[in-house]
Amino acid sequence: MSKVTIREWYERVNSTWPAGLVPTVPTEYEARRGARALWRAILGGRAPEVEITSGNRYTWTHKGKLRVNPNRREYAGRDAQGNERWIGGWQAIVHDLSHLFHRRLNPGARPHGAQQARLEIRCIKIVVKRGWFTGSLLPVVLDVDADTIKANLKAKRLAQVEAGIKRWTTKAKRAATALKKLERERRRLTK
Repeated sequence: MSKVTIREWYERVNSTWPAGLVPTVPTEYEARRGARALWRAILGGRAPEVEITSGNRYTWTHKGKLRVNPNRREYAGRDAQGNERWIGGWQAIVHDLSHLFHRRLNPGARPHGAQQARLEIRCIKIVVKRGWFTGSLLPVVLDVDADTIKANLKAKRLAQVEAGIKRWTTKAKRAATALKKLERERRRLTK
């Protein structure tokens, strides 16, 4: 059995992405939610506060915050034909986050080793499985008019008031019964 080279590992990483993938740049909202979700899936626990950054900054932690750059483009080497390959959007975010996670999980290990490549493949599978390229992280916008919302709120508030009346009526009946018993006991004791 031969040893797998780093180049072969990264060919596996690149082949994990869906074929014909056009690098999509996530919105700030998607990038923030996606970074938190990947953090929880890989490292567990609560993710630090996410800050969106821009320019030539990597996705990394800084002063206790996770900085995510959804617009960064990174050089990813050359393809089989010798053409330069660049990644951006989700691919760049996942690549940078996999390095961050690898550094936290395996301090002192090589940054572009087999462990890091396996971790990046795991991150890619999460992103692809959850469909983040199709906008599944965007908030759901309900097509409801303002009158329907007001009617629903009014009905909810009315139900709360009705429940309160029922509770206090029950308490009043219990109090009246308790007062009758105490009056009876007082009459018996004063005879």
